[in-house]
Amino acid sequence: MSDSESEGSGQSAPVYQGLLLLGPTGSGKTPLGELLAQQGVWGRRCVHFDFGAQLRRIASGSTCGTVLSPPPVKRESSAGDLGDSSDIGRSPESQQEEGGPFSYFTPQEREFVQQVLQRGALLEDAHFPLALKILKWFLVVEGVETPDVLHQTALPLTRSTTGSSGERWIVLNGLPRHVGQAEALRPWIDVQAVIHLECPAEVVLERIRTNVGGDRQGRTDDAVASVQAKLAIYTARTQPLIDYYQGRGVPIVRLPVTAVMTPGEAWAQLQRKNPWTNQKYSNRPL
Repeated sequence: MSDSESEGSGQSAPVYQGLLLLGPTGSGKTPLGELLAQQGVWGRRCVHFDFGAQLRRIASGSTCGTVLSPPPVKRESSAGDLGDSSDIGRSPESQQEEGGPFSYFTPQEREFVQQVLQRGALLEDAHFPLALKILKWFLVVEGVETPDVLHQTALPLTRSTTGSSGERWIVLNGLPRHVGQAEALRPWIDVQAVIHLECPAEVVLERIRTNVGGDRQGRTDDAVASVQAKLAIYTARTQPLIDYYQGRGVPIVRLPVTAVMTPGEAWAQLQRKNPWTNQKYSNRPL
């Protein structure tokens, strides 16, 4: 069922409009996403949701040092087992009162994220509530949403894609990373276009080695074996998103990435590939 059909069936329309950056590790998603946040694209402003960066901040605790201190939330009464998905991504209302910015992500959630990063794993469907919790935090920090959204467990029915975020695209980088996440994200974000950074393995390794994008400083997961493992996961789990979105009529904008392509060159190439100049996609709004 398409998003327009879901509106007709009584389900809520997606809350936000977004662009999805898709490409293997090292292909330049983060530098391009940052440039999109600075300069926009195709006549619209953007905010860049770098899911991997958010996970690393949560794991280190540095997210809690942002300028935002969310409303008091609740702490779980018992630690629970890390493997039990029912304790991951719990709503603030299900925890005991605790003030201060450190309380939004629980110690258990930070430990879980640390283990996910150490294994190079993906968040599976059972842990999507945590992914959504991270997205909400980001939207509040960026000023797209008010802190009230942190306490909402259901889709806000009074919003639409022409609401507070209507002038901006949410640039998704690292979420979704498999079809299950894409399905779970549909009620929240209507992906308007997929920007596919086409980058073969040998180019990925060279880009990481030379840090052409300028975003690899301090990364502890760039050893060749780690990169190869991530490439295998990308091929098996993330690349099928191209067929998923293409099957839903979403434009796929393909950017061939070279070993020396800079973020500025990628942005300029992207700016020239506005998919809505193609009559096939002319019914999708800018």
